[in-house]
Amino acid sequence: MSDWDGTATQRGKATIVGSGTGSTSDWWYLDDKCQKEPSSGAWMCDRLPWRTVARLDVHIDGYTAVVNTNAGLSPSPENQAGYVSQFGYSGSSKRSTIITRNEGITGVTGTGGWYIHFTEGAPSYMQVYLKQVPPGTSIIFATRYPPGTAFSIRRVFTW
Repeated sequence: MSDWDGTATQRGKATIVGSGTGSTSDWWYLDDKCQKEPSSGAWMCDRLPWRTVARLDVHIDGYTAVVNTNAGLSPSPENQAGYVSQFGYSGSSKRSTIITRNEGITGVTGTGGWYIHFTEGAPSYMQVYLKQVPPGTSIIFATRYPPGTAFSIRRVFTW
């Protein structure tokens, strides 16, 4: 969530708010200036011109569910597809969250990137849609690819 003026968070400045459960909560821990709200466990971090809420939809034919068609899957263990991690953190400082077979992954833009790991191995075909990456911001996307993968990268405008 973006609190554009800091009134909802009572921080007095633009704030990104994000949360998770258990080991996934640190996905929203963006830097040492972030504050963890004790009662909810939500992280509150400064929203900066290059750092804001973003969303990628990763589509894998026959595997992922398009959530805006009422075909969304519950976040139960059998629907977990892997995880997404922020670049530069590992071990006990790992900043990641579980991803499910639902297509949307929400995080933040910025100077780092997102590494996506699929539990069942690297898919032979996938499509990545930039659902919410505001102008002036970016996401560096990384994942494993099977040997011999060929790439076809296109920019498609749907409006």
